[in-house]
Amino acid sequence: MSQLTTMYIPVCGTMGTCSLNSEQDTLPHVFSQCPDCSCEPDCFFRNKCCYEMFFKSKYVHCRDVTVRSSIIKNKIFSFVVDTCPPHSDKELVEKCEKTRNTVELMRNPPVVNLRTQISYWNQFCAFCHGVNSTVDWNLSIECFEKIDFNYLSSHEDILAVADRKNCSIDHLYTFYSACSIPESIVTTCNVSGTWVEFDLDIKKACESDYYLKYEHFKNVFCAMCNPPILSESVPVKVCNHYQEDEFERACLDQPATALRYPYRNIYCSACVLTPSSPGLIYYTSSYLRDKQHYPFENRMHTLFVAEDILPVIEAERKKLTTKKIPDPDDRINYDVSKLVNISGAAFAEKTCSSNFVHLYEDHDIESNSCSCHVGCTTSCCDDVALTQPISCINNAFPPSTVSSGRYMYYVLNRDDITDKTLYSLCNAQNTDDISQLLPVTHYSQGSAASYRNVYCLIAKQQTSSLVSIEKLNNLLIFTTPWVAIISCPKSVALNMLDPIEFLQYTADVNCTKSLYPSNDSIVCNTENADINKCNQTGTWRSFDADILEACEQSEKYRFPILYDNALNVSYKNKFCKICNPHPLPY
Repeated sequence: MSQLTTMYIPVCGTMGTCSLNSEQDTLPHVFSQCPDCSCEPDCFFRNKCCYEMFFKSKYVHCRDVTVRSSIIKNKIFSFVVDTCPPHSDKELVEKCEKTRNTVELMRNPPVVNLRTQISYWNQFCAFCHGVNSTVDWNLSIECFEKIDFNYLSSHEDILAVADRKNCSIDHLYTFYSACSIPESIVTTCNVSGTWVEFDLDIKKACESDYYLKYEHFKNVFCAMCNPPILSESVPVKVCNHYQEDEFERACLDQPATALRYPYRNIYCSACVLTPSSPGLIYYTSSYLRDKQHYPFENRMHTLFVAEDILPVIEAERKKLTTKKIPDPDDRINYDVSKLVNISGAAFAEKTCSSNFVHLYEDHDIESNSCSCHVGCTTSCCDDVALTQPISCINNAFPPSTVSSGRYMYYVLNRDDITDKTLYSLCNAQNTDDISQLLPVTHYSQGSAASYRNVYCLIAKQQTSSLVSIEKLNNLLIFTTPWVAIISCPKSVALNMLDPIEFLQYTADVNCTKSLYPSNDSIVCNTENADINKCNQTGTWRSFDADILEACEQSEKYRFPILYDNALNVSYKNKFCKICNPHPLPY
């Protein structure tokens, strides 16, 4: 046990230990992301045992409480007391620990002492521990069809019907102590192929019944025998605050562990000063068994706050050169006013405002059949659809604008931005700044819109070049950055506070990167129409260059496909229908 503690402390500190030697007892308390646990005797029935309590117990084990399994539901496992103390009555020991067939299991269910909430494999296991007051667990039966089991008089009859109808039978108690392990958890040693220094104690601890999830591992010991791969470009860090204290001593005195990389151990992480970088990050991870080449999936979640974003804006504002904001007419190759009038005459569509995009956010959309919301796509009113700066991207990280991408977000790149600094940051691709790389989704008044990065959002929302901390934080509260998915062939360390450092590290160890959009991001329309060019029908007599441009060059997601059920024909958009009119009868 002392060897496990020696290996555990450099990873988690003294939190989660139940007994320490005199030297370990003087170690400073340090924040740890290791899971909380208990050293109380009843910890098994709270699912929070510290490893020392678990391994000292001789009587509690994880047992399958499913009597008959089926495809309806997964098997159920629970911690129960299933062995007797030494010198117990031999007959009780035999009845407690004997192997039973299915019917015998139904007749001898697990029991629980309601006062202590401790469950026993059967009443005989309770008896040999001196517990005589217990209640049977319930018998739960689930079938594909409704079956009345009340008329059946024996366990044999119940089992026969369950076999015939492929029902599942389980023993259940409301507060049972589950010990089932998800498939996305690593449960054995050296799955990653990175364990070099074999340790039998670590292997036994990992592959025991002990389940207290650590990252994507069954327990911290499984993480120890599947250590993360390291990178030469990210050196191991020790204290750098240049003053000797208890953390620096612990940093140097305690053993090194790969689980705290890039820090030497957990105490070193408490005394390393890390340069600030925009974005507070945390990680979630899982082990995907069906992905042979990249089974270790890590998700980097980011949170932006004004205190991080404002210095970036101020630094950019001090630069002598910023990107020039292009003229609005540089992107739009058609006469918007004329097209809106033509569409209005042909389809009786309304508009959002006389000034188009500038005022549509304040428009009363309830009286309109089309949408004026920021982020509308095929439902937009014509003036918004023709002018709003929106593009499709792929889910690569960093993302790229593509013509047939899957996801959609705002790219504010014209008269929507009047602040040169914000325009420059909105269109930047600085790989040293996560805030410029991640798309974000902003929620407002029941709708959602996605932006190329947080600066595009700020530029869209601000009415002045002066951005305050309070105003910006009120904006960012309702903003969700997209999640970066890092898929790796080996286990990687998830301790880096700097997102750019983590991205560089995972690139060094051959991980792939992609984006997971927010749940409210909009999927780009990729559906093809029968008619997507002007005059495919040969019936267009009044040529108009603006209609031609709107039909053939506007992106698919700006307008919905129109269907003519009478002709059984679909049009890419309303302007393609205008330039492919029905032939007039003679």
